[in-house]
Amino acid sequence: MSIWTVLITIFTPLVYAQTMAAEVIKFDDLPKLVRERNENVNAAKKVHLAEKERIGYLTRSFLPQISARAGNESFKTGSVGQSSQDFWTLEGKVNLYRGGRDQLEAKVREANEHISEAQYSGEFVSELREARKTYWKLVAVGALIKDQQEAVEKNELHIKSSLRRSGAGVATNADTIQFELHKTLLQQSLKRLKLKQNFLKNKLSVSIGREEHENIQVADDFPQLPDNKETFPNLKRNENIELNIASEREARATAKSRQHSRWWVPQIDLYTSYGIPSLSEEYDRALRNEREWTVGVQIGVDLGEAFESKREAKAKLLEAQAEQAKANHRKREVVAADHELRHDLNLLHELIQDADRDRAKAESFLKLTNSEYARGVKNSPDLLQAFQSYFEFRARRTLLYQEYHETRADLLALLAKHDEP
Repeated sequence: MSIWTVLITIFTPLVYAQTMAAEVIKFDDLPKLVRERNENVNAAKKVHLAEKERIGYLTRSFLPQISARAGNESFKTGSVGQSSQDFWTLEGKVNLYRGGRDQLEAKVREANEHISEAQYSGEFVSELREARKTYWKLVAVGALIKDQQEAVEKNELHIKSSLRRSGAGVATNADTIQFELHKTLLQQSLKRLKLKQNFLKNKLSVSIGREEHENIQVADDFPQLPDNKETFPNLKRNENIELNIASEREARATAKSRQHSRWWVPQIDLYTSYGIPSLSEEYDRALRNEREWTVGVQIGVDLGEAFESKREAKAKLLEAQAEQAKANHRKREVVAADHELRHDLNLLHELIQDADRDRAKAESFLKLTNSEYARGVKNSPDLLQAFQSYFEFRARRTLLYQEYHETRADLLALLAKHDEP
């Protein structure tokens, strides 16, 4: 084995480990990461761009339609021998009037573009909301893991203290067994929390389009809430993404209904052609290679589609009415959700302030109980109860912070405008 092979074998894992170094995800970076890396958001953007390409139909409908054909044809009848002749033709057609159907088709395409744009914004807001909620869940589970690790360490001190007391004859072995049993529960809880942390990292990596999730790192703790309650802008129904989509769908269905209701309006086209006809079209002139030129105006009504168009016009009108009804219902839901989320945030703000005070009291109570246990005034059940109570208050505070920020993410998503991306 050469020296280069040995060096490559040694240093390749080190280079790979550096490549997979931990990535610290900041909460404020989530909008940029979701917008640029999330596949669902990128797909919605492509759909919007596709619909945008279809805009301008009305102008294009008046552009001349030009076609060309050329070939060689063999022709034979009973009285005439087989002949072979080249032919070519240039044809043009210009739309003069279609009863406003082109204008309505343009409105349908504009509505489709507006819908896809709002859906793009909605997909971004939805994915960002999930990323934010997952982020705060990760912060919470990280804080709970640190609490559990600290609890395991303190519980070890209690085990040692109980051993000393039982050795001195002040207490029995039951004290030690009690803390050892609690140690088992703490370790099991810690394992579950680490498993949940891995799951949440994996979920966050999907939201931000990251291939690897093991080395993701987030903030160590929640930001401290201000003393005053946070204020948010008022809900504007005309800027809500879902309501915009519902409104555009209604406009699209209405335009389609009007479009089908104009089946009876004639279509007027200007047409022209120039070239050498084929043998099967004009035998004599084709043999003489005579060029022909035609120009004319054509007026037509498709009577075959009359019945079906009338039915479709009525169906699209009913669809428009259905979209309006759904939009009205969604408006009520949005207003109710806005009220509920704001109420929850205010309540959670108060509960968090209470939890901060309760945690401080529980910590003081634990210190006092620990001191009295060391002096023999309190027994092990008293210490264990104070110990458990202290970490339960810490966990409750963490979960309240998590719930506050998740509720905040829901409210921000509800207030998001359709031009977010």
